[in-house]
Amino acid sequence: THGRLNVTTVDNASALADITFVADGAFNITASGAIGNENLLQFTGPLNIKDFDDDILIQTSTSNGGNIVIDGKTGVNIEANGSAAIAIDANRDVLFSQTGGSTSDPDVEIDGYFVVDGTAEFNGTLQADSTVDINGSVDADVSDFDVLSTGPFSIDGVDDSNITVTASNKDLDIAVAGGSTQELRLASAGT
Repeated sequence: THGRLNVTTVDNASALADITFVADGAFNITASGAIGNENLLQFTGPLNIKDFDDDILIQTSTSNGGNIVIDGKTGVNIEANGSAAIAIDANRDVLFSQTGGSTSDPDVEIDGYFVVDGTAEFNGTLQADSTVDINGSVDADVSDFDVLSTGPFSIDGVDDSNITVTASNKDLDIAVAGGSTQELRLASAGT
């Protein structure tokens, strides 16, 4: 057709008025329209897209480009094999609900550069297997703080600094405990 095509079905008391497409091959829905005269494929009821043998591909034109928008009134749910993987609610809060991952099988993996512009909160164990570079202040309010280095470590401050044990009846130990020809040095370059 060179104009509008409307296909309408009306249910009756005995059965729903379904429309079914069966293709022994590819089934394509293709539409073209100028800017301001975009094409609209609209469903007023539930829409189920199922493919039992192959992938489902949704893409924009390779020549004109454009965005693919998935907009759910009360949220968007992305599932894998029938189980929830990513949920976005009406407030645009995103939940990655998969749990039980490990180093070899992570629930969420990011291979590229990752930036967090706001506050981040970690309620579980945080493990870093490479260098941690922090450009800013570090405020650690912890019950225990344990640093175990297999090589040299250094703590340098450019302003007045201190190491203080504030509780009563508690000790501060500074020891060189390896034996042999060792020295414990305390030095000051001032007067």
